[in-house]
Amino acid sequence: MNADYQAEQAKRAEEAAQYQAWIHGLSYGDKVAYGNGRTWTLYTVERLTATQIVTLEGARFRLKDGGQVGVNQYWHIQPVTDEVQAQMQERANRTRFACLKPERLSAQQIAAALKAIDDLDLKPMWTKAEITEFDQLVNAVSSLNQVKRIEANFKQREFVEKHGQEKCDAMFKHLESGGEKEDGPLVKASPAK
Repeated sequence: MNADYQAEQAKRAEEAAQYQAWIHGLSYGDKVAYGNGRTWTLYTVERLTATQIVTLEGARFRLKDGGQVGVNQYWHIQPVTDEVQAQMQERANRTRFACLKPERLSAQQIAAALKAIDDLDLKPMWTKAEITEFDQLVNAVSSLNQVKRIEANFKQREFVEKHGQEKCDAMFKHLESGGEKEDGPLVKASPAK
């Protein structure tokens, strides 16, 4: 066996021993995190049995490996670290931001939010050229004229080939939800000089 392999095995054995010491040291009221880097759930330990960790929320975890009883996943409970808390906060922020409804905000709140976003100096979601091309597609689709419909189908195929179906669908969805085509959410306005 080579030295690197042995060192890696020793490191894994040490980590496993530390994990087992932590898991067996849990007691009433301790918080544990269950999930992955994207989604976490916090549980509060109620008690430890000979084989399980029972939580106040009703979830049960295996004492031998921290996996959830009755769930066939590779996840296992972990300590609630700063990293876990930061990931949970990021997810909560993203969810909260996605649920904002502009129609419920005052003009001043919208202006303040847009200023804060502009200050981030984000790259535009779509370029002016893509918006112009997409606008031509929308105009062609809007027409009831059969020739225009054929032209619209052609433009849509062209747009999808060039930019992808996902971008085309996203732009249609944005417009259907009341989004603006130019100088709105699709394009970041250039700063005034």
